[in-house]
Amino acid sequence: MRIETIENYLKNIYNLSSHNTQVVSNQKLADKLAISPASVTEALRKLHELKFVIYEKSYGTRLTSQGTKQALAIVRRHRIWETYLAKEL
Repeated sequence: MRIETIENYLKNIYNLSSHNTQVVSNQKLADKLAISPASVTEALRKLHELKFVIYEKSYGTRLTSQGTKQALAIVRRHRIWETYLAKEL
């Protein structure tokens, strides 16, 4: 799995979970990413193996502490870029 894909999933799970306070369903994540639920399920299994998420088939997905830390770093980095670009452009 590519690093860009991992970052995209982590960021979207973090945002959909209201800053890691709720569980995110596969369907909700599939709708947000505009891909099939089957693709989301496969990706979540890989992220679970990498210890970024806790994936429970019938329940949904939530970030682990490592996943939350990574997602926050991604969100912060994107905000810094947005601020820089807004000022420079």
